[in-house]
Amino acid sequence: MTERPFLERLLRHVTPKPDLSFTPPPSEMGPGIWAIDRRARLAGMTLPSRSTAIDVGPGRLLLLSPPADDCPELDRLGSVSAIVAPNSFHHLNLANGVRRHPTAQLFTAPGLARRVPGLPASVELTPELVVPWRERLSFVVLGPHRGISEVLFFHSASRTLILTDLACNLVDLPRAFDRVAWRLSGMPSGFGPNRNARRLLLRDRAGAREALHAVRRWPFERIVMAHGAVVERGARETFESAFAPYL
Repeated sequence: MTERPFLERLLRHVTPKPDLSFTPPPSEMGPGIWAIDRRARLAGMTLPSRSTAIDVGPGRLLLLSPPADDCPELDRLGSVSAIVAPNSFHHLNLANGVRRHPTAQLFTAPGLARRVPGLPASVELTPELVVPWRERLSFVVLGPHRGISEVLFFHSASRTLILTDLACNLVDLPRAFDRVAWRLSGMPSGFGPNRNARRLLLRDRAGAREALHAVRRWPFERIVMAHGAVVERGARETFESAFAPYL
């Protein structure tokens, strides 16, 4: 009964602050999918952070984990018709995303709206939900377990698996301080779940196994996540190795 209140108190003290001096334009990763790379600062450490924009129809974009800034370059790619908060933690910039794209429909991971009162009105991404973009962007729901969940996506046109915090890949950190500090905080040395992902998102091993087996059926060739380098080669083997204890 005390676990979730403790988690909420902990998260209030570890909220990252966006580094608005680093706002490069979106970069194309594959057909119809763009990375919006940003940085955040937390307790003196720098954390790479990524939003993802996806083509979900003629002139329409879906925006996963909107960035803290307005990213005006998105307007050249299309009109944002959907905004997604893909897990229980990536909700800090939702209000800015809705303000910037007032006609977009907002979707949230299961349980998020109950965990964080006061978020903009949204539709919960349940497994049964019928959405107009599901043929282009499939999804599987991991959880919720004790109120924590993440939605995992597959973009068929680019054969890209899109994760948020389920895995990270902090292999390109330029500062030695960041490399050491993140390792000490529980980040892996390569692609894989960090300590918090194992404790929160993967704690229900039966539910995790079901979701991960569903992901294995997708023909992905690339892995994108919110924090760290994109996996462009050997994506399937990398995924299997990282999540072997849960498969």
